Amino acid sequence: MNTTRRVVALSRYGFGRIGPARWTWWLAIAFAVIAALSAADATPPEVHAQLRGSFAWVTWLIAVPIAAALADRPRARERHQGLDALGELAGLRPRQVHLTRVVIAVAETAARMLVPLLAIAVTGLVRAPGSAGLRHLLATVLVTLLAAGLLVGTALLCGHLAADRGRRLWWAVLLLPWILSQRLPADVSLVGAVERLAGWLLGGSA
Repeated sequence: MNTTRRVVALSRYGFGRIGPARWTWWLAIAFAVIAALSAADATPPEVHAQLRGSFAWVTWLIAVPIAAALADRPRARERHQGLDALGELAGLRPRQVHLTRVVIAVAETAARMLVPLLAIAVTGLVRAPGSAGLRHLLATVLVTLLAAGLLVGTALLCGHLAADRGRRLWWAVLLLPWILSQRLPADVSLVGAVERLAGWLLGGSA
């Protein structure tokens, strides 16, 4: 159990060492302060619209930069940080160590995204208590976890498939289908999937 905790702690430490993981906390906090002040004077429909719009902002300014960094040689980082060796000492399978790494990356990314989103949702719930506000709060947590899992999972997959070119593959997977979808009848891009997810859970368009 202690060794498993060390694997989790080391995974969190390794995640915190990537560049975007450091500055996105400060961005999330600053965004939360501004968003909460704006939501304090808004009506419930305006709060809901602000929540949808803010989701798009945190996706592009927080989740996407983190995912791009994670796509850059993830296996090399794991070996460098000693995760594989520590997992072997703990009797963990490599798949278990990798799964821990993925879960930590998704959770840490979602936590940063949720800081400003929860500031809006909680402010709206305090101003207008009710079941609708609570549903928006729960939907915000769910959609953020799903979006973080989709973006981070795709980025890590790109990194494992392309290694040194993982970051380039990630940007290609993210942007090229989105650009092409503007000329196609159906949007099959990753960006479109996140937008539909937000629209389905939060209502309207992200």
